[in-house]
Amino acid sequence: MLPLLPLLLGCAPRHLVIPEPEYVVATPRGEAVAVSYPVDVRPTEERRDGGWYTTSLPLPFATHGDANLTPTSLGAIARASHGALAERGIPEDPESDTRVSLYVLHHAGTRDVSDAQWTSTLTGGVAGYVGKFVYPVFFVGYGAVRVEVETPEYRVVRDVSAYSVRRMSVVKSWAWPHLFRKSPSKEAMTEVLAEVHTELGREIAAVVDQARTGHEITAGEPAVEPSAHSLGTWSQADSFRRHDLPPWVAAKYPSERFSLMTGHDTVKGEVVGRIAFPLDTVGYDVGLTDRLQWQLDITVLGVVNQARTGLRYRLFRYGDLAFAAQLSTKADVTLLPSEGYVPSVVAISARGSGILSWRPSEITWYARGGWSAVHVRREIAELPDLRAGRAVAISGASGFELQLSATTLLAFELRASSTYQNGNPLALGDLGTFQVVPLLALGLR
Repeated sequence: MLPLLPLLLGCAPRHLVIPEPEYVVATPRGEAVAVSYPVDVRPTEERRDGGWYTTSLPLPFATHGDANLTPTSLGAIARASHGALAERGIPEDPESDTRVSLYVLHHAGTRDVSDAQWTSTLTGGVAGYVGKFVYPVFFVGYGAVRVEVETPEYRVVRDVSAYSVRRMSVVKSWAWPHLFRKSPSKEAMTEVLAEVHTELGREIAAVVDQARTGHEITAGEPAVEPSAHSLGTWSQADSFRRHDLPPWVAAKYPSERFSLMTGHDTVKGEVVGRIAFPLDTVGYDVGLTDRLQWQLDITVLGVVNQARTGLRYRLFRYGDLAFAAQLSTKADVTLLPSEGYVPSVVAISARGSGILSWRPSEITWYARGGWSAVHVRREIAELPDLRAGRAVAISGASGFELQLSATTLLAFELRASSTYQNGNPLALGDLGTFQVVPLLALGLR
């Protein structure tokens, strides 16, 4: 019962013990420096929490803060800086005239579930269950420190930063398959914070070494604002800038752009959740390679429901133009009141299509065309024109994709289709033999 308490309490913190960075101590040489204990100038919530662990869902929610972090945020950075100075062979002497002051601007650890999980959140059911094996969770550690080196002759002020990212599927982050004897989430957060501390220590030592020897300062970045004003630059890892993605965002997502209906920009490792109206189609596109995507779609309409899986492969790209081929198989399942809502497979089909996409700027324009071979296993009263046996459907569509942020894309498509059985077109909609459907889709990665 005790291992379940953090889940039941929701906001119960988890204790993290961050291992000491592994630095190789070098022989001390050159001028010694005096290093002060880091000064905490973080925002109030960071200063209270230290690093935090959260999800994009309200619960469960846990905090990795100074109260449950060993050592504390400031203590870990102090430990890392002393170790990194020893690795560079920089001696320390509290009486030295070269004074080093450290100001912790940021220190955070975030468990960030991919926005693709909202496909599961909004729809639930089978899509939600399957999605946990597909969409990723990111453990992001980020730290920033201001380094001031003051000698009798000059003063150097630089900002250094470090980040680390761990990625795994949501199902692999669960503790219960390990009978709560192992917590993959806790291990991942420990690893990213340890990497952040190690890198911060080395960056701090590089600034100090260059400053004490009078060399050109290339480590870190120039400090352009007072530390108290730098706090407003903090942003979560999903911040999106068209041509200047922050490094921790670039580490989370393999590419700046992604695709939903075309696969034009989707690359290996990306998982895109899809919600489309009015057909209520939900599903995922998973980048198996830079060209190949696996697709899963589930359509829940009540009477007639669908489950589809398939592959989409980008055959070529020439400048802004790309062409992809898509093959999939689908099962139509009914839940009829007259049959006590017992699931019944009424049709199985295979579909092939080609997709031509063109992205001259921010919008990706596309057109698709294809056919479906349908095997109708049984007849239902709700679709009187569809008889048992074989049928063929042809379809065409055109539309566009507009990426709104690093994680969000909006697509609009106008789709037309016609179904033929025994050589005769079937009237399956209000428009007769042709079905025209405007489709609005939201893509989340």
